[in-house]
Amino acid sequence: PLCSPTEEEDAIRREAVLREVERAQRTNFAHFLLLCLVPTTLLLVVLASVLGDGDVCEGAPAGCSSEPRSFVNAFTTRCICDAVQVEP
Repeated sequence: PLCSPTEEEDAIRREAVLREVERAQRTNFAHFLLLCLVPTTLLLVVLASVLGDGDVCEGAPAGCSSEPRSFVNAFTTRCICDAVQVEP
């Protein structure tokens, strides 16, 4: 080359590249942390919902029981009661 960079110019260029790489690493780490935090939070919500369930049919008439959990009703619970025949 006609003009080779001096040692000082190389050091300046190296520092600039190093700063840019560190900035990109910090950004990538923040995104990774956020992506891990979202599913973990949702899992904790599901666990709290499942473990926080007490006797949901409390105060209901006899013959009532809690509906078993499934994927569809993971966040809700219902009291299922036996049918009562009405006399005319």
